Amino acid sequence: MNRKILNIPYGRKIEDGSCIVQCFELIFKYFGYNISSYTIMGMSECFDVRYRKMDFKNKIVSEIAINKSWHIEKFLNEKSPMNLQRKSFASLHEGMKYIYNAIEQDTPICVGLNSYHISYCEDYHKRFGGLFESYHMVLVNGYDLEKKEIYVVDPALDVKEGIIGYDDFYLAWNESRGIKRKYDPYTYYEFTRKEENDFGIKQYTCMIREALDNFRSYYELSPVEFMGNQYFQGHLAITSIIDDLGKMDFGKENYDVSFESLKNIYDGIFNGVRWIRKSFSLFLNKNVLWENSRLDTLKEEYGILFDKWSNIGMKLSIALKTEKFHNLEKIVLEIRQIQEHEEKLVNGLINELNLINKCMTE
Repeated sequence: MNRKILNIPYGRKIEDGSCIVQCFELIFKYFGYNISSYTIMGMSECFDVRYRKMDFKNKIVSEIAINKSWHIEKFLNEKSPMNLQRKSFASLHEGMKYIYNAIEQDTPICVGLNSYHISYCEDYHKRFGGLFESYHMVLVNGYDLEKKEIYVVDPALDVKEGIIGYDDFYLAWNESRGIKRKYDPYTYYEFTRKEENDFGIKQYTCMIREALDNFRSYYELSPVEFMGNQYFQGHLAITSIIDDLGKMDFGKENYDVSFESLKNIYDGIFNGVRWIRKSFSLFLNKNVLWENSRLDTLKEEYGILFDKWSNIGMKLSIALKTEKFHNLEKIVLEIRQIQEHEEKLVNGLINELNLINKCMTE
């Protein structure tokens, strides 16, 4: 067959999640499982932020590490009706053969591309790696051998019928420039259905318990080993960010470490911390359907966290662009207030979710 296009059930912009999470949502719905992006994010991430402190003596800059895909993959493999594994092909020939065979078997393929070579992207021939300097994940749902075109669905960019010429697709699938993390050419995700899974029956119970497990890590006191370094997590991660912002030194000797650390804190807050709060807010409002006035109040207050952290991100961005750092002390006070508010919300939500869990298991 020279041409085939699979019908992916996509007709709206998905509310939340990175490009990979949005692709996961479409994969699940394609196979008949109603698991949304905010359900995946809310259950698997919650407050899962890790922070490596700045170190002037050893010239180490700070870093906010959001667990993102590896934690989501772990959760989905343990709890969902599907097994998924990130892999890469040894060659373009091997990868294209796999794509053609998968489409013939009515299976879309999630692949990682460099947006510099994606013709319908704003980054096309402008910026390697795109805004987030990472793979851009899309679903390949068809091909045309005569026209030499690959067809994709790109939920993150709200593209239902994306068309990429063969030459651009080949380059996009094997372009390392601009990719910040470890680069593997011809990256893709392999999905297989589990023979037995009761997720559909126990989905609600699973959601509540997974959220509780994630919330408990908010109070983890010991640093964790992550990517070869020690990171603080949860409450201590935010405390460490506050400490580092308070001791930044923009004198000649420590300017570079301070400036790069500030950039990383901004990036982690703007592209990670605030979105995790939004994901869990959506999860609470759309999945935790429990009639309780106290829970309703907590949901409402939790929803405001996204705006609060967005405001912090905006102020840090202005400081970086203008290289004027006199307002950092005020920003530290604002983050401290957010942290205190978050702690009250976490305690309240743990209590309410424990009550729900208890009622469901009795």
